Amino acid sequence: MRILANLFMWMFLADGCLSVIDELLAYNSGVHGLLGVRTLVAFSVVVLSFIIYGAMLFDRRLPKLILLPQSLFAIWGMTGLWPLSFFILSDNLGVIIAGLQVSLGLLPFFVLRGEGRGLLLRPERFAGRGFSAGNLLLGIAGTLFVVPLLLVSFAGAGTVEAINKATAGFMRVDARGISMQERVYRRGDKTVRLVAMIHIGDQSYYDQLAASVAAPHTLVLAEGVSDRGGLLTAAYSYDRVASLLGLSTQRQMPMKGRLIGPDELRGKGEKGEFPGPDILRADVDLSDFDPRTVEFLNMLGRDVFSSDDLASGLRTYNAWINRNMDQERYARLMDDILTRRNRTVLDYLGQALDKYDVIVIPWGALHMRGIEEGVLARGFRLRKTEQRMSVDFSALLKKASD
Repeated sequence: MRILANLFMWMFLADGCLSVIDELLAYNSGVHGLLGVRTLVAFSVVVLSFIIYGAMLFDRRLPKLILLPQSLFAIWGMTGLWPLSFFILSDNLGVIIAGLQVSLGLLPFFVLRGEGRGLLLRPERFAGRGFSAGNLLLGIAGTLFVVPLLLVSFAGAGTVEAINKATAGFMRVDARGISMQERVYRRGDKTVRLVAMIHIGDQSYYDQLAASVAAPHTLVLAEGVSDRGGLLTAAYSYDRVASLLGLSTQRQMPMKGRLIGPDELRGKGEKGEFPGPDILRADVDLSDFDPRTVEFLNMLGRDVFSSDDLASGLRTYNAWINRNMDQERYARLMDDILTRRNRTVLDYLGQALDKYDVIVIPWGALHMRGIEEGVLARGFRLRKTEQRMSVDFSALLKKASD
């Protein structure tokens, strides 16, 4: 066990040092050049950390002052140190976490210096009986305290990762609030701006975004499903939630421009006759959806958005989902509200590139992954990113306390 513990301590420190070097290289070059070897070492450290943690329950001779924080840090690291990482508001988060690991990796130098062996556990430490019932019971009690904390950490990290994956990183949630990302792509003299949107947010967010669009030769491909056949029987409104939180809705964004239709976009003419910004609703009509999708949207509007009792509405919603939603219907629903609409806006993008220098696509964050793939497939390359705070948590707390 002494050899295994020594191996773990050395590998823990080596993993931290590799991580620091790799993060610094990535900061300067944008490429994680040591990612392969770093992943291999990190995986080995995590496996060893579980073994060492279990061994400490049965062998009281193992130095818990060193091995307990190191093993727990390695296991916690599987969550990206959530929620600590949630509150570290820095672009250098990777360097900070790696630095913490190196600091813990140097613990043996301070704890074991009286033994004169630096990072190594001496054989004399393991003389005598290893097992102790009191040590085992204390370890079990500590584990019962630690495991729920780790489960909460894994759940929080999983939620953050799910948001990041679903939105391709266009939406970010941290201790400051919710921020939306804009990405600018260029191909020759053409520019495409993908702007992730949120239904409710600070009015300043919508004001800043609207001001950034006011430019000549610009087309805004706006989001918004039409309903020419009157299929929607219930109203959708975020006004009540926005008012409750002291926020604004997306429809309050002061977008100024010339509204155009698809026929004007397809018409021939020089781009100079379009001073812009022009605005085109580049979305589908409700009649293009599967009837079951329309049924779902009407249920959602009636039982959730129009309900006087939100809790009761959510219970009705869950009951409807349990009765009616299966895997095939869910796939059709997602195809209608995401994939089909993404295809539509990308079709309009292809037509718009013949006439406009700048195309702005301010759509919901969940659409951004598919739209970005279509933009990159057309030969555009990412040139710039910008974060905008859409919901400031500190401002919400201040409004709530007033």
